Amino acid sequence: MSADEDAASCERALAELKDLEKQYNRKRTDEERAAVHAKMKAVWRANVLEQFNRSRSSFPSELKSQIKSWQAKLKSMSPKTDKRDALVEGGEGREPQETEQDYIRAGQEILAMNQMHLQDAKSNLEQARMIGENSLEMLEQQDEALKRTADSLDEMESTLKVSEKVLKSMARKMMTDKYLWVMIGLTALAIIGAIVAAAV
Repeated sequence: MSADEDAASCERALAELKDLEKQYNRKRTDEERAAVHAKMKAVWRANVLEQFNRSRSSFPSELKSQIKSWQAKLKSMSPKTDKRDALVEGGEGREPQETEQDYIRAGQEILAMNQMHLQDAKSNLEQARMIGENSLEMLEQQDEALKRTADSLDEMESTLKVSEKVLKSMARKMMTDKYLWVMIGLTALAIIGAIVAAAV
């Protein structure tokens, strides 16, 4: 059976448990409630526990929460009878062997529930490990990006220094060219003045 089929089976079983819960609440006597509770436990064992333990890692979080909630609810709804007395006295007309079987089933349920808790803990630890690895990978990527940015800034600084030197050189050349043109202009004016003076 696939994980999706197990999840669908659990969802149907939880819906059935909800209907049985309504019947349980309508009952007036302990005997009637105990009978409904027994049906609920049978549905829980047959259609929830096994499927959940088999495919829990693939179940959605909401379904896991519902199953845990029902687990606690079934425990709180358990009839308040002293099973040790029932084992000695035979209970309400039941044979001691049946009561022993109840003990065995109860023990199996407790083991299954403990297994559920352990699987939850393992799943949470695995998720925490994955989150930690992803965070470390992101930090390493950010560190590499920062190093690349620092290298780019160093290159920009070097380029700016070269540009500054080029601009200063161009400015000095422009000043030299300006003085040269002034000298040429003055010389031309002097020649023109001399020619005019000679003509007069």
